[in-house]
Amino acid sequence: MTMQMTNEQIEILKFIKGSESNLKISAFAGAGKTSTLRMIAKELYPRTFLYLAYNKDIRAEAQESFGDNVYCMTYHAIARRAMQIDKTKFKDKLKNGLKKSELIKILKLNEQNYTNQYNLLNVIQKTASNFKNSRDDSIHEGHLDTDGIIELTSIPLEQQKLAYFILKKVKKMWDMETDES
Repeated sequence: MTMQMTNEQIEILKFIKGSESNLKISAFAGAGKTSTLRMIAKELYPRTFLYLAYNKDIRAEAQESFGDNVYCMTYHAIARRAMQIDKTKFKDKLKNGLKKSELIKILKLNEQNYTNQYNLLNVIQKTASNFKNSRDDSIHEGHLDTDGIIELTSIPLEQQKLAYFILKKVKKMWDMETDES
């Protein structure tokens, strides 16, 4: 049984066929995004497409429903492939096997007198995550977990000192992660 295309799906297919431009489709869950993608892939066969899925289960389900001209991958898998992680000396660095207590010792958070070292580590890790998820080449104040800093202390002068301390520790963590040895 062939599904009847909606007017929106017809317009999307027309656009894709007649344009070299990118198209972004925004729709709610269940609105037919994947069905539309299946129609596009079928209509434009043998052109190839990449379908990015959030996790392995969604990827596997998509792989079964698309033709052989659609490559289904997870976001994580495509990032690994782009970085060629499995072929580099950074491969083992992805396995973040350090316990929080070990990281606290390495960063010497147990020697600071600002606040609880575990709470401080959480703010450092959130700041590091903000940097890693940005397009920036270097770590700076814009990556700081300001809400976390405010939770650690309400005194503005201490917040400034803490921010500097956190940035220094995030840079140390980043240097450890990217060190080739």
